[in-house]
Amino acid sequence: MGAETFGTAVGKRQAKRARVLITAKLQTPFGEIDARLRDISRKGALVECGVAPPVGSEVVFVRGQTVIPARVAWAGGNRVGLEFHYMIDEHEVMIQLK
Repeated sequence: MGAETFGTAVGKRQAKRARVLITAKLQTPFGEIDARLRDISRKGALVECGVAPPVGSEVVFVRGQTVIPARVAWAGGNRVGLEFHYMIDEHEVMIQLK
């Protein structure tokens, strides 16, 4: 597992993002997809997966005890940007870094 510090917001993003490289899962209407969490913030996450769910899909991000409903905001290649349905607590973000 690798992690970088919880950095400041960049560009249009208003939430700080933490870079990581850890396993996760996406539960989709089409089945469960193995994924790698690349970065996470209180508002969303960037994940890599073999099969990218379509933009606009409703998914559930799962990493350990963290389970968060989300929407696929964008997709490109094997990466998707998730927008969480609600802002998660900063403590939840920090759990993913440990």
